[in-house]
Amino acid sequence: MKYQPRSFKIKNGSKIEVRQTSTDDSRQLLSVVKEYISTTSYIPLYEQEFKLTDEQEKNWIRRYLEDNNSLLLVAVYNGAIIGNIDLTENSRRMLNHTGVIGMGILKEWRNMGVGTILLEQTIYWAKKFSSLEIIWLQVFANNLPAISLYKKLGFSEDGRQMGFIKDKFGQYQDNVLMSLRIR
Repeated sequence: MKYQPRSFKIKNGSKIEVRQTSTDDSRQLLSVVKEYISTTSYIPLYEQEFKLTDEQEKNWIRRYLEDNNSLLLVAVYNGAIIGNIDLTENSRRMLNHTGVIGMGILKEWRNMGVGTILLEQTIYWAKKFSSLEIIWLQVFANNLPAISLYKKLGFSEDGRQMGFIKDKFGQYQDNVLMSLRIR
C-alpha cells in the first residue's frame, strides 16, 4: 500500500477518512465523478462525455495502484466517497519527473476543507514517497477559491491560455497553469 489511511476533522465538525482507492471502489467512484461533473462549471468535461464502464474504471484504478509515481486518493464519510484526487506521472521520459493533479468533490462537501486535505495529503505523499520533482495543475481563471488554495499550498502561476476554455454557459475562460516544485 502506497498511502496509509488517515482521519481528519473538517470545518463542519465531521470526521472524514482519506485513503488510497481500490478496484472495489470503482462503481461508487464512477457515480461520484458523474455527480460532481454535473454540479460544477470548473471541470472542462460534460457529464455525457464521461462514459467509463465499471471495467474501464477498475483498469484506471489499477494503473494508479501499480505506478510508483502516481496516486489516487478518495475522501470518505461514513463509508461513502465524497471526493477524490489523482496525481498522474507523465509517461514521457523527458517529462516523467512531473505529475499532474486532478480533483473533484461532491457539491455538498465543497468549502469544508476536503479539497485542502486531499491536496495536502497528495503533496505530502509526492514529497515523501515519489521521485517526482514538479507537480502541476490547470484551473479556470474564474475559480478564485481553488486558485487561492493552490497558492496557499505553494503553487505558483506559470502561465495562462487566454480564452482557452469555452465553459458550459458559452463564456470563454482563461486556463491557468500552476506548478509546485517539490524537489
